[in-house]
Amino acid sequence: TVLWLENAEKRKRLFELTTASRTFFPPCVVAVELDEGARILAQMLIRKGVTSAVAITDDMPPLERRALLASPAAAVKVASFAALARVAEPVAAGMVVLFDVPPTIAAYLVFSNQTGRFGALHLTVTFVNHESGPLYTDLAMNWHYRGIAVPAQILASPLCKAEVPRPSKKQKTGGERISMLGSFS
Repeated sequence: TVLWLENAEKRKRLFELTTASRTFFPPCVVAVELDEGARILAQMLIRKGVTSAVAITDDMPPLERRALLASPAAAVKVASFAALARVAEPVAAGMVVLFDVPPTIAAYLVFSNQTGRFGALHLTVTFVNHESGPLYTDLAMNWHYRGIAVPAQILASPLCKAEVPRPSKKQKTGGERISMLGSFS
């Protein structure tokens, strides 16, 4: 699922995703760009009532990072891209939220494919906005071939050079209606 969200909306939507029983599939890994962002988001989730949130940062020893990612005690694991990249084995997660879009399409594919456990229900949610501009073409092509609705804001951008068919008026785009997530008010 792809959501077009401005930076001011991201935290609110993350909180909604991690507290709504119909959209939350623990364990949840939230990937952010920086270590400090991981710490801040984990603290925010704890303050808002998500009691089992933990920050995983690149400055932690490798064994501690691995133990926290594998631990069933924390339902939400907020990790920086650097910390996730240094974990050798894939992270088994029921839900992955890409709070920030990784800097390359290869990194995006690695992080977005962390979900799923032998056919169990899983969900990957990607928050995109104007900051993801340099990757619009690659992301749009990837989402199109995977059957994921591409947000209209990306298709309308001059930065998107992808030849992706525009959705018909009957078909909804990623920012208007989310099939599994429903609408949040």
